[in-house]
Amino acid sequence: MKRSLLLIALVWWLGGCIAARPQMASQGLYIALGDSLTAGIGAKDQATQSFPRLLADALGPGITLMNLGRPGATSADLLTGGQVDIALAQVRAARADGNPANDLVLITITVGGNDLMEFYKDYFLTGLCPDLETSKSRPQCFQALQEIIDTFAANLGIILSRLREGEPEVPILVFTLYHPFQGDNSALAQLGDLVLEGGEALPLGVNDRIRAVAAAHRAQVVDLFSTFSGRRELLYKDGIHPNEEGYALMARLALQVLFSGDEYSSELEGAGSPGGHEEVRGSSDRGGASGDKLSPQALPAGGASPPLGEVSLTPR
Repeated sequence: MKRSLLLIALVWWLGGCIAARPQMASQGLYIALGDSLTAGIGAKDQATQSFPRLLADALGPGITLMNLGRPGATSADLLTGGQVDIALAQVRAARADGNPANDLVLITITVGGNDLMEFYKDYFLTGLCPDLETSKSRPQCFQALQEIIDTFAANLGIILSRLREGEPEVPILVFTLYHPFQGDNSALAQLGDLVLEGGEALPLGVNDRIRAVAAAHRAQVVDLFSTFSGRRELLYKDGIHPNEEGYALMARLALQVLFSGDEYSSELEGAGSPGGHEEVRGSSDRGGASGDKLSPQALPAGGASPPLGEVSLTPR
C-alpha cells in the first residue's frame, strides 16, 4: 500500500511537468548500471524500493528493468566486471530479435563513490592526509587525489563512449555524488565539499568531472549533491546510503531530468502495477571480488548473472 501511494505521488508531482514533448517509448528495456546506490543498499526491500525499480514502475508497465548494480563497484569495475559488456550484449540481442519490447530505452549510472575510497583508506585513515589544512601542506595528498579523480573521469568517459557506440540516441542519466557528512564539524566533512565540488586547492571536483564527461557524450546529469548533501533524513542508519525516502527522491529527480526535455522527454501513462513489470537483477560474475571489497559494509549483491550475450528477460 505504501509503495502504491509513493507511485501515485510521483505521478501527481510530474503532472505539472509534462508538456507537449516527444515521448520516450512506452515499452522497452531500462538498464541500471552502477554501485550500491543502484543496487538499493539501505532500502528495507531492495527489490521494490531501489531507485531503478521505482523509476521503472513510474515509467509504466511496458518498461522492463535490468538492474546490474553491485555494491562496492568502482568505475573500473563497470568496465572489467561485466556491467557495460552485459548492457551492450543486450543491445545487440535486441537488434537481432526485432521485438520492440526488448529495445533499450534508458540507461542510468551511479558510480564514483567507491573510487574515492582509495584516497579515504590509503591517505585519510592512515593519517597522511587527515584533514583539509594538513592536506594543503602536503603536495602528495592532492596529487594522489587528482590522480584518482583523473582515472575516474577517464573510466567514465570510456563507459559512456562504449554505451554511445552501442546506442547513439538512448537517454543516459548519470548521477553526481552527494556529501553525506556535509554540515558535520569534522575533517572528513571539510574534505568532502572540496573533493566533490572543487575549490582553490582542487579546481575541479569529482562532480565537475562527471558533468563535463556526461556533456561530452550527450548524457544528462541528475544532481544529487545539491538535493541530498547534509540531509540525514534521506539516509539509512549507516549514514552513507539512502533510505526508502532517499531512493524515492532519486527516482523523482531522474524523472524530472527526463521530463525537462533538453533532448529527451517522456510522458507517464500511469504508474502501472508492480506485478506488471519484468526484471533481471544481478551482475557479472567477473565483478565479484573487486566489487565487494570497497563496500562500506560487507553486503552481498543480489541475484545471479545472466550469461554474457545471452541475457534473457524473465518475470519477477
